[in-house]
Amino acid sequence: MGHLGFYGLGGIWMIIVWVLIIAVGLYVLRIFVRDKDSRHQPSETPDEILKRRYASGDISSREYNEMKEKLHHG
Repeated sequence: MGHLGFYGLGGIWMIIVWVLIIAVGLYVLRIFVRDKDSRHQPSETPDEILKRRYASGDISSREYNEMKEKLHHG
């Protein structure tokens, strides 16, 4: 039988290296695509933020009405 020395395993190591390179590349691509998708999600409008703050009790009804007036009339 043939003797497998260092050079006989070279092909196997090359396959392992390429599999690792492809895996890392796919991982980086996945992160990039996920970040890109998160940037395209619509953000809240000023009115939605104001309504959420009022609903959660962060601001009073007086503050809500004042801020709403400023938003709509500058």
